[in-house]
Amino acid sequence: MARAPHMDITVDLTTEDSLKAGGLEVLRMVRPSWRPEQVQWKVFTDGITNKLVGGWCGDKMDMVLVRVYGSGTEKIIDRKVELENMRKMEEMGCGSKLYGSFNNGICYQFIHGDILSQDMLLDQVIYRSVARMMAKIHSVQVEGKKALLWDRLDHFIACCNPINDRLVKEWMTKDQLKAEVNMLRNLLENCSSPVVFCHNDALLANIVVEKKTNKVTFIDMEYGGPSYAAFDIANHFCEFVGCDGELDYERWLPSREYQLDWIQEYLAHRDKNITREEEVEVVYSLVQQFMLCAHLLWSVWAVIQAENSDIEFDFVDYAVQRFREYRRWKVVLGMVEGEE
Repeated sequence: MARAPHMDITVDLTTEDSLKAGGLEVLRMVRPSWRPEQVQWKVFTDGITNKLVGGWCGDKMDMVLVRVYGSGTEKIIDRKVELENMRKMEEMGCGSKLYGSFNNGICYQFIHGDILSQDMLLDQVIYRSVARMMAKIHSVQVEGKKALLWDRLDHFIACCNPINDRLVKEWMTKDQLKAEVNMLRNLLENCSSPVVFCHNDALLANIVVEKKTNKVTFIDMEYGGPSYAAFDIANHFCEFVGCDGELDYERWLPSREYQLDWIQEYLAHRDKNITREEEVEVVYSLVQQFMLCAHLLWSVWAVIQAENSDIEFDFVDYAVQRFREYRRWKVVLGMVEGEE
């Protein structure tokens, strides 16, 4: 497979007009036959990390996405690894075709379909399709078998700066954060969940469902890499709540029955053999524990974003809500007594 080219272009994401102007420079390189005055645009607003715009000329089926990295994201995301992840996914038929990279972003194929929504979550056909695709992703070969979760948590903590007034009152100090990570690491580092290639950010907006076939595609591989299979599943379930407004986990976190059915489908396609009930229960138990890691990771991530991002989003509130759920979930798991 030919490697996608790198273009010496820097896209200004300050305004929608500058985003489109920079996007047009990229399109001139990857779609040289397109006439600039005929290019049409769609600006996507779902993401809270990067800016995303899609361009097409006549045939909307050939839409090219131009993703411009958000300010400060290079502190926590290895963009070279992201490109390698996209190539791996493309080779396996699990992701978008990569057209090229530029100084502060990438351009790639638009997958036509619907973003997985909360309205779709209870559709058994769809959620089982998601489980099967995650099983397929987890079969991608990885170099080395060290889970990146612990180093990523340590790195995020080193990068965060919780000096906002609300964070000082309602969040954690760095020493408290490190103590929580050490506790989780002692609990889970040597667990039975295999270290596999994980998406590590399977929120609803990163999953596309094709309308006619219900085929599922995972997009945006920024955080992909080796980690615990149970973490990837746990993180996906946590993301059912979405990221806007009040995060109602008690409403949106899937039930035990739902999770067991999802895990059963996942294991049947990952291991290609009959799955015993005890295996499903073991994975289910680990998923509950890895939810703590997911809440802590994205809470710290939001603190970093609050300091660096140009995206209009209340990252401080998001960080506080994820931490609040982290504490509540420790109580649910019986790890601590109820807290005020």
